[in-house]
Amino acid sequence: MDKKKLTKGEIKFSALQFLKSQNTMVLASISNNLESEAATVYFVPDENFNLYFMTSAKSRKAENLRINGKVAFVAGWGPEVITIQGGGLAKELEPKEAETFYALIKKTAIRSSSQWPVLQLAKQGYSTFKITPSWMVYLNMEKEKHPEIASSEFYKII
Repeated sequence: MDKKKLTKGEIKFSALQFLKSQNTMVLASISNNLESEAATVYFVPDENFNLYFMTSAKSRKAENLRINGKVAFVAGWGPEVITIQGGGLAKELEPKEAETFYALIKKTAIRSSSQWPVLQLAKQGYSTFKITPSWMVYLNMEKEKHPEIASSEFYKII
């Protein structure tokens, strides 16, 4: 029996549910010397697939993003074969704008403050960034757990 072809809306819903189930991603940025750098960051998505994260205001990633906001990111690296990959533009938020991010943090199921080590950096100052993706793909190869969406092909989300 052939599996039912999912609509774009169903695929996007599945991708968003997966993103919401994740709390870390690898974020790649470019230094002022044009060297690529990557770091693991805690993040939360909004309903439009924008991604928000906090970092120490003096971190290398914050400095990189103030010079060049182009980023690439990956969420989901096992043990399941499910991943979201993408790229876009990161923009530092003004304190008033950052309130959106704080509201999203409150909605997530954070088990303890130690899960978000950046909150411990608040004494030293931190910056909040919003990534607006220009492209995003979703891969789910977990046929046993997700037979309705499992595929060896990437789904284009954005």
